[in-house]
Amino acid sequence: MVGQKATLLADQPGLGKTIQTLATIAELDLRGPILVVAPRTAVMVTWPEEIKQWLGPDEVIYTVNGSMKPEERKAALKAAKSYTNRFDHARAWVLCGPNYLRIRADLDASGNYARDTKGKKIIRTVNEGLAELFQIKWAAIIVDESHQTLAGATGNKKKQSAQRVGLGALDLRRNGLRIAISGTPFRGKTENLWGTLNWLYPNKYTSYWAWIRRHYGIVNTGSRFGSGIAKGTQIVNEKRFYSELKPIMVRRTKREVAKDLPPKIYGGTHLDPADPASPVAVWLPMNSQQARQYDQIVKDALINIDAMGDTINVNGVLAEMVRMKQVANANLDLQPWSNKIGPCMPSNKADWIIDFLKDRIEAKTKTIVASQFTQFIEMLSGELDRIGIRHYVYTGKTKDAERARIKNEFQTTHGDMVILLNTKSGGVSLTLDAADDVIICDQTWIPDDQEQVEDRAHRVSRMHNVTIWNLASLGTIDEDVAITNAEREDAIVDILDRQRGVSYVKALIAATKKRQGKGTAA
Repeated sequence: MVGQKATLLADQPGLGKTIQTLATIAELDLRGPILVVAPRTAVMVTWPEEIKQWLGPDEVIYTVNGSMKPEERKAALKAAKSYTNRFDHARAWVLCGPNYLRIRADLDASGNYARDTKGKKIIRTVNEGLAELFQIKWAAIIVDESHQTLAGATGNKKKQSAQRVGLGALDLRRNGLRIAISGTPFRGKTENLWGTLNWLYPNKYTSYWAWIRRHYGIVNTGSRFGSGIAKGTQIVNEKRFYSELKPIMVRRTKREVAKDLPPKIYGGTHLDPADPASPVAVWLPMNSQQARQYDQIVKDALINIDAMGDTINVNGVLAEMVRMKQVANANLDLQPWSNKIGPCMPSNKADWIIDFLKDRIEAKTKTIVASQFTQFIEMLSGELDRIGIRHYVYTGKTKDAERARIKNEFQTTHGDMVILLNTKSGGVSLTLDAADDVIICDQTWIPDDQEQVEDRAHRVSRMHNVTIWNLASLGTIDEDVAITNAEREDAIVDILDRQRGVSYVKALIAATKKRQGKGTAA
């Protein structure tokens, strides 16, 4: 990685990609302003802690976050620029979320960023976008959890998201570094990698459809409905696909790095006991209230879809699917504490979680409980309070200082402990390897989301057994999500690990033979 100027660091989650990135900066003795674009938790907790721990307490760090006033954010960026300009051998870190990079694209006739009379890019910020970020020539730009930030299916800046346009418009010093970090770079579909490649090598990866045609054999028809990648579309030649990624992507698995780390254990049973390829989960029957409500939602959804005729309202269908997922978790009713419709008891999943946690409390172990629905987490928190199970709640509503406190106490306090985690807020950039069990209440449609949550606990930093408990309600949309994710995961593993694994084994054998040859000669 040290010799590369643009790299995708795609090691499996839990292998210490942040530390590897810091090691690269240290090895190169890189100086100047360094920008890290990362999720909120990583900005406020992970990156500051890791920088200080591995590079020393004297590292200069400026964070830009939502708790600051607009003037304070601008002042922090100006201070970073001034500091690195004032001292020749200075290094300053700027940590911020991708929302501060939102701009509109002013382009010239060739599709490049338009410039003023002084040759500077014309930057028009959107919402909380900070123009000061584009007034610094960065020594390195690091995009953490790049699968979330760099996703895109076009090289046309006018069609890219505001934050993606901003990431492309940042000024990088000559020979500066671009590093994209993601343990799940495909985010559920292999074609999602395009956005990252386009950012790392914008002059090479200029046409999304040329890349799609080369690897998937699909031609853009230009049709409004026919120009996408159909579900289940396969890569034409996996070996060729990986060979193109090989000089760009660094990928290692936990098995390669830490052979002593036990693999994750998945609790539960196969959906189809006769089919070992069917997904494994804790398959729970719904209680009668949930079942009646679920059946009614399905009937209403079918009526609504029939009424749409040939014109499908995608947002309407998605809303129905979300309601189905919510009822598969718990009965929906008027919540007495919020006076809003939301998840309430009875809940088959909450009942299972409470029984499980009672056992784990006796064993004095720690547990992560993750859900994509904050309301479900809050309902579950209320139930745990009622029966006296101590726990933490970690969602988008959790303040930055509280996030750091929760993480540190969970990691360092002895005895039983439970953390209720929102999949989006706490599913990335967070080390919780003190946990022995991870309960996932509701899988998303993207298997990478599950892997990220699982690997908050399953990391090479602690050699221990981690058990994953996927909860799923029988006869519901949970079954469809589990089956779809299992199919997608197989396709992605083929590219990331099996093809790369062949190369790894060949290199290992070649190295062994070389050593044997030297030994014989001696």
